[in-house]
Amino acid sequence: MNEFTFKNPMAPLWIMYPEIPQFSIGWRMGYGEQYLIDFNNWFKELSKLEKIEYAKLFPAPKIWINYYNFNYNNKSHDFEDLDDYWIETVQLWNKKGDMKYNLADMIEKFTNANNSGNNTNNSNNHNLDFIFFWKPQNNTNNTTNNNTTNNNTNNNNSNSSNTNTNSNSSNTNIDESFLSQWQKSYFTFDVYEYNCAEQYMMAEKARIFKDEDNLEKIMICDSPNEMKSLGREVQNFNSELWDKVKYSIVLNGNYHKFSQNNELRNYLISTGDKLLVEASSYDKIWGIGFESDEVEAKNPNLWKGQNLIGFALMEVRDELKGVYKYYNQINWEFINRKYNLKRY
Repeated sequence: MNEFTFKNPMAPLWIMYPEIPQFSIGWRMGYGEQYLIDFNNWFKELSKLEKIEYAKLFPAPKIWINYYNFNYNNKSHDFEDLDDYWIETVQLWNKKGDMKYNLADMIEKFTNANNSGNNTNNSNNHNLDFIFFWKPQNNTNNTTNNNTTNNNTNNNNSNSSNTNTNSNSSNTNIDESFLSQWQKSYFTFDVYEYNCAEQYMMAEKARIFKDEDNLEKIMICDSPNEMKSLGREVQNFNSELWDKVKYSIVLNGNYHKFSQNNELRNYLISTGDKLLVEASSYDKIWGIGFESDEVEAKNPNLWKGQNLIGFALMEVRDELKGVYKYYNQINWEFINRKYNLKRY
């Protein structure tokens, strides 16, 4: 296919280069500039109805605010409400950083699934599907390479477009361990490359509290456990501010992680509507306070923890389902030739 049409379209910007932020100079002076120009010229030639349909097929992710500038019932935030979607430098997915899923809702869902309020304390009486995760794969070869980022990851102002993308590791066994924050999985956002979601989380923690010394240590660190320890040492820490932004930071980090790797994204989407549960007996904030083989793990009524990581991944999963639903309709064959990429 040697041209772009409505039926064989160009990729939206956030799918073409998911590592470049919406308002980055990388779209104006970096390797995204030419694609932005070409996309805008192509999109401008579509009819009004085609533009509306394209926006339905390829909705902007929540981290791209008000991209489609015409009347269409999409999920973009209202212009007058933008202040409700930022705290400091952290972009929020929902107004005031609200969670889409939470423990109270899961308890209600569990109770309804059992069809009997009298039996909700019986851990063996459940009709919900759970996917438990916690520990990453120990094999250091089971890591995933960054699939959709430019090779010039330290310079979004670069004019280079020599991008080797979506070259997944065929030897990687993708399973629930890749849901872990600690699982090695390389991705890039803005000018920074991360080796796991934990590194992104702790780096953002250091950034929001303006601790440059610990930020530098976190960014050169290769051990998730050490990253977590460095995160605990962040100076100028304010627990009230952290509680407001921590969940949104995890949303953003995992969106970047899973959107930039086909195998990881496809795995997460393949989990359907199952409840994703971090079965950590040590963590009562991000996990549930139980391990997966304990009977209490399958009864949200009995959880000791909030399962914030699990709920964040479920929200990321919902977002990816919509944003990437028609990924295969994109004219990747022509994109690969025209922009010297390796996509599929």
